[in-house]
Amino acid sequence: MPTVAYIGAQQTLALISVCNPSFVIQGWHGALLTAAYVLSAILFNTSAIGKLPILEGLAVVLHISGFFAFLVIFWVMVCSYWQA
Repeated sequence: MPTVAYIGAQQTLALISVCNPSFVIQGWHGALLTAAYVLSAILFNTSAIGKLPILEGLAVVLHISGFFAFLVIFWVMVCSYWQA
């Protein structure tokens, strides 16, 4: 978990740095954001323990729907390519 939080913190800092070129990344920024990511994950998992199966089911449905959305789009693109 800390590694994932650290990577998320670094990506957040990189995004801030890209959007605001005058922003200077300090060493403590990454540590503070990593702690915030870990704390938010712990609080979310603790408070939503009863809702996690529903959220996981929703995530599965969204992944499958997204897969079929891409499949349909690619199918239409291939059909229009071969008809041209």
